[in-house]
Amino acid sequence: MRDGRLVVAWLMLASLAAGGCCEAPDSKNYRGAHEALVAMAPDEALPSETGAAGADDRAALKLDAAAGRSATPVSDAGAAVDKRSLIREAVLVIAVANPEESVRRAEALAEKLGGYAQSESLREAVLRVPAARFDEALEELAKLGPEVSRRVEVLDVTEAYTDLEIQLKGKQATLARFQEILKKAEKVEDILKIESEVSRLTIEIEQLEGKLRLMKSQIAMSRIAVRFERSTAVAAQQRHVVLPFSWLLSVGLEQLTSQY
Repeated sequence: MRDGRLVVAWLMLASLAAGGCCEAPDSKNYRGAHEALVAMAPDEALPSETGAAGADDRAALKLDAAAGRSATPVSDAGAAVDKRSLIREAVLVIAVANPEESVRRAEALAEKLGGYAQSESLREAVLRVPAARFDEALEELAKLGPEVSRRVEVLDVTEAYTDLEIQLKGKQATLARFQEILKKAEKVEDILKIESEVSRLTIEIEQLEGKLRLMKSQIAMSRIAVRFERSTAVAAQQRHVVLPFSWLLSVGLEQLTSQY
């Protein structure tokens, strides 16, 4: 009977906290479910490394319940952030004599700096380079030809990254508790309800882990999109051709002088 009441209390608490849009911890429904869970949960059901720690956790939970606070540990939430999590991106347009050759040189540059070419075409390339060498990559790309335009963006995702980590830890802890309760459940109805919650939490955990992996990748490897535009003026300068009239650049001079 006690186990059945424990399962119901857990399911009530989980349903209120589902999807990250639960009721406020001081709401009557949330507090009532939490207090019922604390009152019924045996000491050994609480997550702990030692028996003494379990007793301490139980006492802390009872104090939280009396104060109307959530039982979710929040010590990690206040941890100091050692450094900012930044996503760096740049978009460049560069005038060159030979766009195809410039794309190959840009890809070689990315590999030299420890990165890679994410995608490429005849005149464009999307490069990924280590964040620590982002500025160096921009300087080297600028040497390929005159810059027509440049846009650099730096997005601070420290808060978003920390929030995802906290959500993940919270759901992992809740999942572990449900798995422990599942081992002690006897009624088929209770088992089915708990398995449903375990399945939901597993999916949400996988989604959060995917978001964290993507964000880690974006932070570690900066993105540079570069487009090369063919320029007869640059081609003429590279061949050291002196033109008597500037309008000659618009009549296909590059083709006419390519053999020299």
